[in-house]
Amino acid sequence: MPNLPFRLRYNASTLYVKFFTFLRLVFANNSTIRHGAPIGKVAIMLALVASIGGFIFGYDTGQISDILLMNDFKLRFAMCSNAADASTCEFSTVRAGLIVSLLSIGTLAGALIGAP
Repeated sequence: MPNLPFRLRYNASTLYVKFFTFLRLVFANNSTIRHGAPIGKVAIMLALVASIGGFIFGYDTGQISDILLMNDFKLRFAMCSNAADASTCEFSTVRAGLIVSLLSIGTLAGALIGAP
């Protein structure tokens, strides 16, 4: 056994017993543990609506960034070396970032205007 600058207080089996004793106390179903108010249907519906909103925001951002790959959009707004060939068109990083962010700001404004 090497000389350690500190003294080990517990070995692995003692830690194992202490950990599972702790878990048993935490998840015990006895009257000493007080639980909060039950979760109602309104709280569940609010959580579902909020999670759907987050999903739609991510989906919207993905759709906006896919617009940058469309050939017609590239021909209209990207820098092209050959004006007739969409494969030669490229967006600069600044322009691509501005397009995605401005369209996201437009969706935010539309959501705020459409809110009751």
